[in-house]
Amino acid sequence: MEGCLTPDTISQAALEANPNKVYTVDLSKRELVLLCSFRQFSKLRSINLSYNKLRDIPEREGIEMLKDLRELELACNSIESLDSVKNSGLERLVASYNRICNILPILRLKVYSIQNLQVLRLDGNSISSMKGLEALSKLRILSMNGNKIEKIEGITHMIEVVNI
Repeated sequence: MEGCLTPDTISQAALEANPNKVYTVDLSKRELVLLCSFRQFSKLRSINLSYNKLRDIPEREGIEMLKDLRELELACNSIESLDSVKNSGLERLVASYNRICNILPILRLKVYSIQNLQVLRLDGNSISSMKGLEALSKLRILSMNGNKIEKIEGITHMIEVVNI
């Protein structure tokens, strides 16, 4: 299926070697509209899905199962919600220039969380409230330039704040 991430989309050489030895995947600028499973790539540390046509990150595709994942880049897609980005090891999340309106659902996650998140970049979305960011106790860099924020709140614990 065109526009769908399949194991064939990721380099054949990586698959032939060993999916557990693939640490970084850059699938930016591929016009992807759907994701298939990342589960066989259990050692992934970084995934770049920027500049595609993704509308969401389906829960069933295994992002939460990637225990070593530290960086997830989703910039410049058509994503409306980050609800399914559940990964307790995630340290850096870039979801700038999407269609995100509300960040509260991702902050309410209980079983799978993003408590280790240190960098959050949400520039160019339609977010109007920062409420709930205080739950991200390890957050050090926040970039929310170009949103509809009227009141800055919930970020007193942060050391460095970039572009609000």
